[in-house]
Amino acid sequence: MEEKTFYDVHLHAFNLSHPYLRAFIRRFNIHLILPLASVLGWFSFIPFIRNKLDSAMNLLAVMEDDIDSVFLLLENCLREDGLLDNEGLHIGGTTYKKVVLTPLMMDFGYKRMKKDPDIHYNFPCRKPIRRQVIDVFSAVTYYHRFVFKDRHEKGFPHLKPGKQGKTKRMFEIYPFIGINTLNYEYDEIKELLDKYFKDYKGNRDDLFANNPKFNGDIDRMTSNYAAGIKLYPPLDFDPWPDDQQEKDKVTLLYGYCEKKSIPITAHGGEGGFNVLSKRKVRKLASVSKWKSVLTAYPNLKLNIAHFPVNEKRFLIFPNKKRLNEVLELLANPEFKNLYMDFSCRATNSSYYKALKKLIDQSPLKDVIRRRILFGTDFSVHLMSVPSYNSYYGLFGNDSSLSAEEKELVCSLNPERFLFA
Repeated sequence: MEEKTFYDVHLHAFNLSHPYLRAFIRRFNIHLILPLASVLGWFSFIPFIRNKLDSAMNLLAVMEDDIDSVFLLLENCLREDGLLDNEGLHIGGTTYKKVVLTPLMMDFGYKRMKKDPDIHYNFPCRKPIRRQVIDVFSAVTYYHRFVFKDRHEKGFPHLKPGKQGKTKRMFEIYPFIGINTLNYEYDEIKELLDKYFKDYKGNRDDLFANNPKFNGDIDRMTSNYAAGIKLYPPLDFDPWPDDQQEKDKVTLLYGYCEKKSIPITAHGGEGGFNVLSKRKVRKLASVSKWKSVLTAYPNLKLNIAHFPVNEKRFLIFPNKKRLNEVLELLANPEFKNLYMDFSCRATNSSYYKALKKLIDQSPLKDVIRRRILFGTDFSVHLMSVPSYNSYYGLFGNDSSLSAEEKELVCSLNPERFLFA
């Protein structure tokens, strides 16, 4: 019997050194939440306020930590509740012998940051992707060489060298490279794509062979280290620009990826790490942009993240505009490589109920079932759930989706997206 693999196609491995800190603060409303600790301290017994404060501190505890140990942290977390043991990951009555993670890097190298007139040290910071690439691949190597020692004398977990060949690892980790074409010249984009994907064939064994080999020298990295590309409109990436020079850059990217079947995950929605006005984000994140892309490149492997099944306006009123636009794309039989993950959306049982209702009532039932992907959006999702394993637990314990549908979402669909 063939061994099964579980996939988390959408998570992040970064700490506070990688994003723009101001964008990070705005993304999680930390500038609003933290003052609650003092201004509303007398009312901290109110569950909503207390939960928001705890969530913010929980997220910061992860983000300020050393990135080297992030994948060890995730594996340990899954072992806490018995979801993961040496036999595999146990989800919904099925045991998966391996877990594939595709951490998504984000290109924070935004070059249009303006000086802040209200502060003295107001020079715009630069966050080139190079440092993040080194850190993430170093963390992958670290994961294969070290283990968590249970406790030391002060009660905190820490690392010790693992014995090569004797430390059983459940994760295979294949990062996606973040690219913003706005930050590069045309020839630089071609050079970047060739560096990471010239000999890419979408073969899992090729990626696995390089999985623990990175030694910190990014200049010697070649193909089959990265498994795909991450695009992020709220950081000023325009999926389909009006400017011809910028459009030439994105068409180079899409043509290259379509020809080699390189998967792309794109941020879906108007939230996120945002350096732009709401009006501009709304424009760049529009589903119509991706419709233009897919019309020109119908065979492109594209995952539009954060499938908005139960999106609300003002936290109360159903907002189905974006959902209907995505469903319209799915209805096009030419866009056969279009997928949607539900990262950072499936944070409670109501999401799964809404997803099941959509599947059962939609004329696109079979299409939707074959295009949904499991994703967590760690560590971003910590503002909505307490831990990595709790997101898995919600999925595994859900009674809305059938066992067959769960296997499609977490195993068969993502395997097709990444490697078919």
